[in-house]
Amino acid sequence: MPRSIPLALAVLTLVAIGCSGSGPTPAGDGPTTTKPSSIRLWVVDDEPLAEAIKSRWTSRVEAKLELRNMTRSEVDAEARARPAADLIIFPEQMMGDLVRRKWIDPLRPDESVGQQNPPFPLLHLRTTAWGTTTYGQSFGSPVLLLVYRPEMLEQAGVKPPADWTEYAAAIAALKTLQNAKPTVEPLAEGWAAKTLLSRAAAYARHRDFYATLFELESMKPRITLPPFSRAMEELVAAHELAGGQAWIDLTPQQAWRAVAAGEAAMGVAIVDGSVTGEVEFAELPGSNDVFHHKRNEWSPRAVGVSTRVTLLAVDGRIGAVTSEARHPKQATRMLQLLTGDEWSELLSPASQHTAPFHEAHLESADRWLAEDTPAPRARNYATTVQSALERPGWMFCPRLPGHDRYLSALDRAVRSVVAEGTPASEALADAAAEWESITDELGRDEQAEAFENSLSR
Repeated sequence: MPRSIPLALAVLTLVAIGCSGSGPTPAGDGPTTTKPSSIRLWVVDDEPLAEAIKSRWTSRVEAKLELRNMTRSEVDAEARARPAADLIIFPEQMMGDLVRRKWIDPLRPDESVGQQNPPFPLLHLRTTAWGTTTYGQSFGSPVLLLVYRPEMLEQAGVKPPADWTEYAAAIAALKTLQNAKPTVEPLAEGWAAKTLLSRAAAYARHRDFYATLFELESMKPRITLPPFSRAMEELVAAHELAGGQAWIDLTPQQAWRAVAAGEAAMGVAIVDGSVTGEVEFAELPGSNDVFHHKRNEWSPRAVGVSTRVTLLAVDGRIGAVTSEARHPKQATRMLQLLTGDEWSELLSPASQHTAPFHEAHLESADRWLAEDTPAPRARNYATTVQSALERPGWMFCPRLPGHDRYLSALDRAVRSVVAEGTPASEALADAAAEWESITDELGRDEQAEAFENSLSR
C-alpha cells in the first residue's frame, strides 16, 4: 500500500510552491506581487503518471493543477507554437526536439537537484543534460537488463554471463533444458534497434571517444563499422541457436514476463510490475575487446576499465521548466517536489517508463515490481539498475531531432536480417544510407551540432 505523505511535507509544499495565499514573488520571477494560484503541467505519452500526479496533488495541495495529457503527435503538431505550460514531462529521447524549439529552459546549478538523494550519476549528469547544460530532472529511466532464473542456470552448469562470448556459450548449455527457451531478446518494432545498440555498446564505446553512432563533424553514420556488424551477427547467431522465432514480436516487458513465468531461462528485458517469479537480475554482458575507430582495429580494454557499457535513453521520463513558465522559481520547486525522495516513490512507479533513480528507492523498489516480490529481490533489482547508471562507460540511443526516424531505419535493418536473412552488411549499409538522407533533410550542420550536444559532455 502506498505510504501517506507526512503532514509536514504537505505544509512545506504549500510554502515552497507558493500556491495558496499571497506574498511577494522572489526576485527574477516577474513583476507581479502575488504568487501563482495554479501550475500548468503537460505530460507527454504517460497518462498513468499524469493521473498519479493529479491524485497526489489534488489531495495534498490547495493550488489548482491544470493538467494536460498529450501524445507525441500532439506535441509535434504544436511545434511552431509556444507551450502554454509551466512544466512539461516528456520522454528522454525528446530532449533534442524541445531544446531546438526553445520550449524548455535550463535549470540553474542550484536548482538542478532538489531532492535529498540526487539521481544516479548517469541520469543527473547525462540524460537530463544537453551539451554541458542541465535542462531537467529525471523521473526515472529503465535500462535493459539481463534477467535470469538461477535454478535453470545452475541446472545447466552456467553462471550469469559477464560478456557476450559467455552469453553465447550459456545459450548452448541451456539448450539442454526441457520446456524452456535458453534466452529471449526483444525484437518487436520499436525495440529491435535498441537491442542491437545494447549489444554493440560495449564494442563501440572506447574510453577515448564519446561519439559512437556518427562522426562528430560530418555526421557520417558509423553503424556500418565492425562493432555494429559484429553485434548484428552475434544477435542473429543467438537467435538461431536459441530457436528464437518468437523474438521478432517480443517487447522487453514481454521478455521479462517470459523469464518470470519460467518460459525462458534468461533474457534481455525491461522489468515491470505485471508479474513476479524466481528471477534475479544482472547488468547486460560486456566485452573485453573494444574497437578503436581511428586505428580501425580491435584491442583489449585497459586493465581496470569496466567491460560493461550502459545504453542510455532507451526509455525514461524527464521533467523541465518551460520557456513560457509564468513563475519559473515556483515551477522549479514543484519539479523538485515531484522528483524528491518522498513523492517520487509514490508517483514514478505509476509509469511503465521509469525505474528506481536514486538511493532512497533502494528500500522502496518493490513499488516498481509486482506486489508479492520478496524484499531482497526488489533490492537486487534496484541495486542492479543503480550499478548500470553509475558506470563510467555509457552510450546514448539517438536523442537528437529525428531520433525516431533514425531508430526506425535501424529497426527495419535488424528485423530484416533476423526474419528475412538479409546479410548484416547489406542491411546496415541500407540503414546508414537512410540515416544520411534523414540528416540531409533536417540539416547536416544543425544535426551535427545537435548530435554533439546530445552526448552531454
